[in-house]
Amino acid sequence: MCRICGKYKCPPSCPEYEGESAERGRAVGRCPVCGSVICEYDDVTYSYGKPYCIDCFRKKEEGENMTEATKFDERERLRWADEYLRGYQLNRKLLRLDRYEKEFFHTDESDIEAFGEAPLARARMFEIRHFVMGMENSNEKLLLYYHYIKGEPVERCGELLGVSRSTAFRLKSKALRLAAEQMERKQIINR
Repeated sequence: MCRICGKYKCPPSCPEYEGESAERGRAVGRCPVCGSVICEYDDVTYSYGKPYCIDCFRKKEEGENMTEATKFDERERLRWADEYLRGYQLNRKLLRLDRYEKEFFHTDESDIEAFGEAPLARARMFEIRHFVMGMENSNEKLLLYYHYIKGEPVERCGELLGVSRSTAFRLKSKALRLAAEQMERKQIINR
């Protein structure tokens, strides 16, 4: 029994409603800000794969009402940016493994599949490098370059930039925030 409406099957007007109706369609999720149920025929906007009711999304866009849920959304943006930039090192390892496989196991790409992973990995690496090099010149750009492109640990990046270890981590945080904003503007993050 629902604790809000007192019925065994909630009507669409109940906040706990998660079923399907002819007017609203099936439930697709809950708004992370206000917690209301969002159905497929409602005015819904997706941001980072999460559905938002239109009112909360507008508030989020305007920067109002920085609740715990929107703080979580900021952490999610930083995670997306970090994951995207880490793709450079992953693709670099993939190319090394591909080269190793060809050298020591004498495999040919045509034996395995029509197109290997190498061209895709190179293209992805170019895209990430181009993204980092396209950022505004600053210490944040240098930190992203040394950490994600060159593969240096954050402590070493701090030494190269002439800052302390803790400042290097703060700089990385700021750099990821800037990268996430730029990714959002270029619509890289919502792929």
